[in-house]
Amino acid sequence: MPFDPRQPFTRADALAAGLSDNALRGRGFVTLLRGVYVSAEVRVGAWERAAAALRAVGESACVTGLTAVHVLGLPAPAPPEAAEVAVPTAAERRRRAGLHVRVAPGPTIRHRGLRLRHPASLFVELAGRLTLVDLVVLGDAMVRKGLVTCADLRHAATSGPDPSGLAGRAADLVRERVDSPMESRLRMLLVLAGLPEPTVDHQVRRADGTIRYRFDLSYPVLKVAIEYDGQHHRADLDRWDSDVLRHDWFTAHGWLRVDVVARGIFQRPGETVDRVARVLVQRGWRGRPTEGWRPHFPERAAA
Repeated sequence: MPFDPRQPFTRADALAAGLSDNALRGRGFVTLLRGVYVSAEVRVGAWERAAAALRAVGESACVTGLTAVHVLGLPAPAPPEAAEVAVPTAAERRRRAGLHVRVAPGPTIRHRGLRLRHPASLFVELAGRLTLVDLVVLGDAMVRKGLVTCADLRHAATSGPDPSGLAGRAADLVRERVDSPMESRLRMLLVLAGLPEPTVDHQVRRADGTIRYRFDLSYPVLKVAIEYDGQHHRADLDRWDSDVLRHDWFTAHGWLRVDVVARGIFQRPGETVDRVARVLVQRGWRGRPTEGWRPHFPERAAA
């Protein structure tokens, strides 16, 4: 491969391409790890840090943990400052400043030229570090991106070291066609509160079979829609017009709609549970919410 300073490279690569140590110490390059550099013109992100880690550790390694999750563009807490990589055997493990190297053999994938731990294995690995809700958010996103199926996650969880643990519980709650992390969180809030699990991505079709409306979360039999409103379209006149027509359709067809914003999930989850439960009871549901959501959705004061 021709030398490309816009991708992480080692000192040996640089010297072979005719660069000097003085040049590497100059303003034209950034040191990512000891002995690994990249052009100062590059905006360093998750991919660059992961690529640097692999250049430092060797070809047998793969990127793992939250570092891999961010390389894949999946929702998760911020990765640790030290990039996470795994090697297949203890003999290949080497301490390296700025890296967290563990021994973890297993299947891998190629993504944008990097070797990463297989997403299903990542899911199980992160069960020890993420909350139940964050793990379901991650799983929903993995399935949405086509990286795994729900069955893949269930199989990996039940084949892991703790088949009855958090990974298995989360895998059972992962669903297809979830549009956003906030929709995942809203669904989990309702489920953990003991409400019936809403249908994901219910589609209303026209007579010719084309899709007229899609509902994020809904109870089609009860004609209740629960929708997360990110408020990003408030100034969009076309979207506003579409929402007016959508509201008219709801009214004409006997549907009830509950809109939920971010504060209703992060700051006032109990209020959201009560709002949805009241509408479901109004439509004939005979249950009542539980307090099971509280450990997972602590109510926070407004900033």
